[in-house]
Amino acid sequence: MLEAIIATMMLLIVVIMSQGFWMSCAQMIGKSRARALGTYIAEQAIEKAIAAGFNRVDTLAGKKSMQLEASSSGRPITFTVTSEITIVPIDDTLKSVQVVVKWDELDGKVVYETLLSSSL
Repeated sequence: MLEAIIATMMLLIVVIMSQGFWMSCAQMIGKSRARALGTYIAEQAIEKAIAAGFNRVDTLAGKKSMQLEASSSGRPITFTVTSEITIVPIDDTLKSVQVVVKWDELDGKVVYETLLSSSL
């Protein structure tokens, strides 16, 4: 009888410990998905800046927000993703383009930067 109680307690401990492990895995997957989405948004903004070119890139500067729906640990959540494009002229022929994508609900941020040069 004592062996059965000890075996049950050991099984209970293993189940409780593995449950915490799976919860941590689910949180890490959620953060990874959010970072992948932030990276995608930043890459798209950088591609638009490159396509706009040196002379028209200033029209893209500004801040945009969007509401996205996802699930975390099986629960649906809605979070806000904010992207900001900043254009900084370095000299007459060079501009810095920086894209910052933030999502506060999952506590993350992605920053991309590139340089654009005018044709001589």
